Amino acid sequence: MTERPDTHDELPDELEEALTAHLRREAAHAPVPGDLWARVRSRLGAPVREPWGLGWPRRWLRPVPAFAIAGVLVVAVGAAALLTTIPLARGGLPLAGGSDPTPTPAPTEDVPYVPNGDPLQKLDIFLPAEADGGLPTVFIVPGQHLGSMIKRDASARRLAKHFVELNYSAVLFSSRHNYPEAYQDMFCALAWTRANADAYGFDPERIVVLGDVTAATYAAMLGTVDDPTLYLEGCPHPLPEADWVQGVVAINGLYDFTSDNVGALAKSVIRLFLGGKLSEFPELWSEASPISWLDGSEPPFLLIHALQDPEISASGAENFAAALEGAGVEVELMLVQAGHDFFASSNPASALALDAVDAFLTALFEG
Repeated sequence: MTERPDTHDELPDELEEALTAHLRREAAHAPVPGDLWARVRSRLGAPVREPWGLGWPRRWLRPVPAFAIAGVLVVAVGAAALLTTIPLARGGLPLAGGSDPTPTPAPTEDVPYVPNGDPLQKLDIFLPAEADGGLPTVFIVPGQHLGSMIKRDASARRLAKHFVELNYSAVLFSSRHNYPEAYQDMFCALAWTRANADAYGFDPERIVVLGDVTAATYAAMLGTVDDPTLYLEGCPHPLPEADWVQGVVAINGLYDFTSDNVGALAKSVIRLFLGGKLSEFPELWSEASPISWLDGSEPPFLLIHALQDPEISASGAENFAAALEGAGVEVELMLVQAGHDFFASSNPASALALDAVDAFLTALFEG
């Protein structure tokens, strides 16, 4: 792996402004044939499940006589004394022979994926209330700047809750800044997810990674890199030699840092991320680009891109889709009339894109 130049530049606050400019152009959607996409389209023709409503019921308490309270306390104390002598199994049934009680549930917030690591190297797990194990898992790369990923990202957390309502599990992680640490943390968080599948009920053979905008670049790397050990330095968990994810959803991503289709301001952000200019470190810029890794072994891809985005042009997504198809990879490209950050807010384009994501996941997870 190419070493990143030793610089300490901070990412500019102007990134979000630079990426919200509009490019007005028209393009036609050219579907890629294949059984997977036939299933996706058939799913899109069916009604889409709406997110469940959340809320707490309001309960009213009537005044309780003092003698009733005293009676309840006596019963409670007696029951507590009895239960301290009878170990209980899952569900509250007595265990024979004094076995250990039910183990404490595994934590789901701020879980370190590197023991004694950086404070940012933590993740959150979202699980359905009635999880029985073997859960399909959406590994969400949260959005921020092209640098550190932050699991508290509001849009990513809304997505996680949406997938839980579909009876999937979801994992969100945070990472350190810049290359290669940001990629290393992403690969390690995924390795942690696979290593802890039994503890949380994940199905390691049904993991799809999803990212939006800059996070889509990261997600695509998880689907294209050939040798994960290049990005697992210092990680206590391994990844298998192949098939560590079963699908990739990338929305408004940048897949070739070296392309002429990248806007000037986006290139300046990439320079800070990688620590130098393209003319100075061409190998580094290529190594960090998902398109450089294609060899035909990649899982199915769903690419969604907004047509009004000058810094991350839709032509880059079209070129990446063509490269995937040329390598024999199942890929679908969906172009939408929207701007840069459309998927992070509520609008017709984001609703249409989420329908496509749900159909893609259903086709992969349920066949």
